Amino acid sequence: MMEFFKKFLLFAFTLLVCAGVYYAVRFYKEPVVIEVDDDYTIVEVEQDSQGQDAGNGDGDAKPAEDKKAGSIGDTEIGQTEQSEFKLLDKDGNVASRFGFEKLLHKDGMRWTIREPRLTVYGDGYTCKLNSVSGTITVEMQTGKPKPVIAEFEEDVHVKFILEGRSDVDIDLSSLSYHIERNELTSDGTLELLSDFLELKGKGLNLRYESKENMISYLKIDYVNSIKVFEDIEGEEGGIASGGQASPEKTGDAEKGDYYSLSLNGDVNLKYKQQNVSCERLVINNILWKAGESEKENGDKSSGDVDAYAQPEKTDQPKGKPSLAASCKNGLEFAPSEKTNPAGSISVEIAGSPAKLSSPEANADSPRIFYDTAKQTAELTSKAGESEIKLSSKSGGYQLLSSSSMRLSRKDFTAFVEGPGRLVSGEQGSRSVLKFKSSLDIALTEKYKLKSAEIEGGLTAELLSDSPQSLSADRAFLKASPDGEGISELKLRENVSLVNNTGILKAGSVDVSFDEQSGRMMPAEALATQNPTLSASVSGGGQNSAVFSSEQMEYDFTSQAARASGDINLRLNLPAQGRTLPLDIECDNDVVYNAESEKIEFSGNVAGKSSTENNSISEVTKFTCEEMIVKLSREEQNPEGGISPSSIESIYLTGEEVTASNRKFTGDKLISAMKLTGKDINYSAVDKQIDVSGPGRIEVNNKNVQPDESNKDDSAFDLTARCFALVDNFSRLTINRNRQFITARRADEPLRIGYIPVDSQGQAGREKLLDAGRLRLEYSQQSEEGKLKISDVSASGGVSYFEPDRFTLIGEDLSYSSESGLLEITGSEENPCVLNNNVVEEIIYNVKTGDFKTSLEGISRTW
Repeated sequence: MMEFFKKFLLFAFTLLVCAGVYYAVRFYKEPVVIEVDDDYTIVEVEQDSQGQDAGNGDGDAKPAEDKKAGSIGDTEIGQTEQSEFKLLDKDGNVASRFGFEKLLHKDGMRWTIREPRLTVYGDGYTCKLNSVSGTITVEMQTGKPKPVIAEFEEDVHVKFILEGRSDVDIDLSSLSYHIERNELTSDGTLELLSDFLELKGKGLNLRYESKENMISYLKIDYVNSIKVFEDIEGEEGGIASGGQASPEKTGDAEKGDYYSLSLNGDVNLKYKQQNVSCERLVINNILWKAGESEKENGDKSSGDVDAYAQPEKTDQPKGKPSLAASCKNGLEFAPSEKTNPAGSISVEIAGSPAKLSSPEANADSPRIFYDTAKQTAELTSKAGESEIKLSSKSGGYQLLSSSSMRLSRKDFTAFVEGPGRLVSGEQGSRSVLKFKSSLDIALTEKYKLKSAEIEGGLTAELLSDSPQSLSADRAFLKASPDGEGISELKLRENVSLVNNTGILKAGSVDVSFDEQSGRMMPAEALATQNPTLSASVSGGGQNSAVFSSEQMEYDFTSQAARASGDINLRLNLPAQGRTLPLDIECDNDVVYNAESEKIEFSGNVAGKSSTENNSISEVTKFTCEEMIVKLSREEQNPEGGISPSSIESIYLTGEEVTASNRKFTGDKLISAMKLTGKDINYSAVDKQIDVSGPGRIEVNNKNVQPDESNKDDSAFDLTARCFALVDNFSRLTINRNRQFITARRADEPLRIGYIPVDSQGQAGREKLLDAGRLRLEYSQQSEEGKLKISDVSASGGVSYFEPDRFTLIGEDLSYSSESGLLEITGSEENPCVLNNNVVEEIIYNVKTGDFKTSLEGISRTW
């Protein structure tokens, strides 16, 4: 895009040459400078064939309208042919020639002439001007007329013959030349033509200070079109070096006067495939370098250029122009203060907004400032103005800012002041990154995205199967090899990354991207520095799951996560209308697999839950080698996150699995329960717990608050004051929906022990039961309500005994808490035995201690 401005500078310098004042375009040589002095001397006034009619050859007769043509001093001037003024500078050299073919009429000091001619000699060029007719205003100097104002009309033509360059032609409908003021003006049309340049416009005003050898003002009122046909590619020094300081030099290194060239009003420029459209374009720091001019002595008309020869027009340029421009309010060239300390040319562009376009990128901004030597562009915007935009033509990215943007063409970088946005990807599949403070971006030579650093806070929306968003204080991103999207994103400090299943937070997160269906999509995230992953929950309540660890990996495609190092997971489990917080720790890692809907823990897994209700603290713990939490997608909330009810099952396994529950009032232990086994599986669907053994359950309810029904003769009330034991089971099942407990023996008979404790804390009679299988039915009104055993049944060979009293043996046993009766029946394999006596059946009242049996037809109470 920046070659565009070089081409426009070529036009700017050429335009000054065509104005007849300045020629500064050089190709590997020093610029030429014109020196013209106001101290003119009229050498001679030639009047050929005065008084003759040049039109019909009649020497005696004069046209009636010319008889009072006027006089200069005492001399009358009629029709004058081939009259010429030679104007010399202070050194006696011919500076210019002014002549005309015939004097048609004079009115005082104003002459009407035919075919006026003006030839100006300068170092490196000659300017020849002629027209069909015109007028001159003269004044007397040492008795001779001196032209003061020349006005050219009807097909005014100016030709510049340039040393080492092709000729330049200018056609105007009219032109006024104030000689003393060195001012050229025209209200008519203007057309400039050379083999490399074509300009069409209207209105001209040019003022030149000959003593200072500088232009004081140049304006073309309306520019219809500018076309440049010369190619400057590869000529790096051709324009900027024309009196311009190198970037390494300071402003004092160059001496001279600085100018600015401005194009105004609906400005449009095109260089090859590069375009600029704006309201105003200003080129600053054009240096008019002062210097000495060496001119030949004597009459320059004796040179190669014939002062009287009719100038021939240059051939029309061929082919398509390499640069085209237009501006409705014209262009101006005038002295200005140097705006760039380094002395290099700068370009200012303003619009609402100004637009720059190249095959690689588009830039829109209210104001653009470009330094040609440094090759940097400053794009700025103020409050209430449109955003700055830099867009890749390939659709790979769009960079926006409401403050400022600095572009460097040398190293292809951009520094953007926020707030702003970086949009990556194509329409309909874009990732939007918003930054608050600044963005430092690197681009390829084709202006595709390469990398970027963000400071001062950012938020983003990323592509995935569902909307993704992130935020962080700092970030670094790397583009994909083709520059069409982001391939890597490194987030630092207060990082938060959100998808439809939860939120990942950490001090550092690295996100990698993969191409999917032609789009760059977030693929994996590596989180360090205290990362946490929170599973979302509906209704704005507590998260159903929160991971924390030293390191966490997250897969966006599969939505799988792995946490390792100092792991902690908090699960908020459903518990009768409320959530039960459970903290889980492990040594190895935690893996979440969305496809299998599992969370897996490994390595010395330990869980703990603490709650408090009515001044009673409850602590639940478990330990195992591995734990698997199964989730159910069917139970997720409408927003797509995981709700507490989405936990389908929890599975604990290892060499020894333990689960315990203890209740306290202050520091005093009220009750304790501990379960030990090989594995524990909890199903949330039917609220069932399955424990594999060999295992045991230990209960200590010694300090449970006394109840009136808690008497010494009560039996199997696991919520009353008691000690209880279930030992040597191979499988234990607790079904909370149907309210029953079953157990089966392992290698040894299943043993159930129960010792009641009275209100004074004294232990009652011990009750022991050995069996092959056991089933307990209970009732419980609520999660916090007391559990009451209603019926007990045992089979597979039973043995019930109370130490120091009796032993009851049989095949099956049944107990009803309502009647308090315990019944034992026998079988052929396991007959019914009472204290070594075989009986048909035994009915025992555990409340009163009485029992009935039949022995040889005799019923007896023990």
